[in-house]
Amino acid sequence: MDSSFRVLQQKEIYEFLQGDGKQDLVTYNGQAYGLPYLKGSELNRICRFFGVTVPFGGSRWTYVEALMQYAIDNDRINEMLSCFFALENFKELNSIPDMNEVKNLHCRIISAAIQHINKIIRLKQKELRLVKGRYYIVDLNADSDIDTPRVDAVGIDFIQDLIKQSKGDLIAGYYDGVVTKARTIMEESLIDILRKANINPVESGNIGELQKQVKGLRNMSPCNAFDKRINDLLNGLEKIVKSIVEMRNMNSDAHGVGNRRINIREKEARLIRNSAIIYSEYMLDDSK
Repeated sequence: MDSSFRVLQQKEIYEFLQGDGKQDLVTYNGQAYGLPYLKGSELNRICRFFGVTVPFGGSRWTYVEALMQYAIDNDRINEMLSCFFALENFKELNSIPDMNEVKNLHCRIISAAIQHINKIIRLKQKELRLVKGRYYIVDLNADSDIDTPRVDAVGIDFIQDLIKQSKGDLIAGYYDGVVTKARTIMEESLIDILRKANINPVESGNIGELQKQVKGLRNMSPCNAFDKRINDLLNGLEKIVKSIVEMRNMNSDAHGVGNRRINIREKEARLIRNSAIIYSEYMLDDSK
């Protein structure tokens, strides 16, 4: 449990996260944007996803209070904040046709939201920071960077963090985030195997080439029918994730009239996440 996040346990912050209070955080084309307003039923749904039971019908901020208490006590505060800040919640941004503009505006809103929270907690000499997709509470105006895993030097802890974050994205309905993290889970698992064997991985981003390196290291080339079937299973898992990632990539570029867009639903997002985890667990298991 990271007790440093208890600095966030304030009614003003609860109300802010649920969309009350100051919400003209940024302006785009003359319109003010902020965190989305969450109804009591929506807050209750989020609580239930986290396994938190709150009597229905009370003040909305009590849902956020109960959820934050649970999240801090169970080391799930990053999941909770990711859930509230997930792009999928910002329905008002749907009116903006350019997806790049949507993503940029979303980043600006989250940055402004963090700044607003920091104004609330500054008298406690602390501040909230977002570094490489994770949230931290640090001393106010701390000069040093937070020690977080770098993309070129990650390991099992980082992969486990990705798995937790992807669950938060799934709960929040942020299926783009699930897809991105699923691919990264697979990629970083392969890179971790190679680095532990003192082998330089090929350029990141090419899972196929990384898998070839690991298969060569582990001598996984099929030499009999059994080995071939195992490899077929692994290839099948990878194809599930790869095919839907490619579908999502095509969707993100489909802005022209007449292009057919395919939306990833919750069950596809869950399939992607679970497939990536199973694949990575198998590859990381170095038992004979």
